[in-house]
Amino acid sequence: MELNPNAIKFTNPSYDTTIIGTTQDGNLVYDYEKMVTYLVETEAMSEEEAIDFIGYNTLGVLLNIPIENRPIILYQVEDINEYI
Repeated sequence: MELNPNAIKFTNPSYDTTIIGTTQDGNLVYDYEKMVTYLVETEAMSEEEAIDFIGYNTLGVLLNIPIENRPIILYQVEDINEYI
């Protein structure tokens, strides 16, 4: 899969180690739990601080990014049957 040349990549902070793939359109896919862990380990945040930071500073800006270049944030589920 070729990366979309206009795909948005988070840079501040860099979540490079949390990228788990790309979409069919070549946009990046990030793992939410890995993003939280990244901030806890590299920025000395508590888990609650990391969740708040991501919610405000990362997820909060997604709507301002054109959808054709927008990254995806993947949330893992424990039991898929809860959602079916």
